[in-house]
Amino acid sequence: MILDREDLIEALKEAINQEARACKFYEHLFERAYSEEAKNAFEELRNQENSHLNYLCRVMELLNSSDGVITYREFLENPVECVTHPEPPAEEEEALKETFVDDTEAIMEALQLESRKYNLYAELAEEVKESLLSGVFQELKAEEDRHLKDLRRLKMLVES
Repeated sequence: MILDREDLIEALKEAINQEARACKFYEHLFERAYSEEAKNAFEELRNQENSHLNYLCRVMELLNSSDGVITYREFLENPVECVTHPEPPAEEEEALKETFVDDTEAIMEALQLESRKYNLYAELAEEVKESLLSGVFQELKAEEDRHLKDLRRLKMLVES
């Protein structure tokens, strides 16, 4: 169980890095989508991941200033853009240049990404359950679950 302040900050950094990677990933899918449905969905997912990234940056700022934390819903009422976003490693940038055969293949990759993020947030929520960050990770886990459901619906739509 994580209760130490430095460990909480490291958990937040890991979450921030994952959200930054997801933003880049969905930007890539948006630019290369074949169907209008997939293009719109990937753009929306990119925007949502960017919102998660900004939220986590704001939580980090509040944690560092000892002002407590806010919920994701509270953040959405008054969103603040992150000043700096972490960039994925160069090898990940190169891997993003890969083109998918079709939208279904891209959606399958997105489902894997969202599943990994869901599992990360479930694990972090459990590890920090006695801290202020438990609710943060629970909310983000619910958001990733919603993304998984949206992607499954998109997959069915694209395949039909």
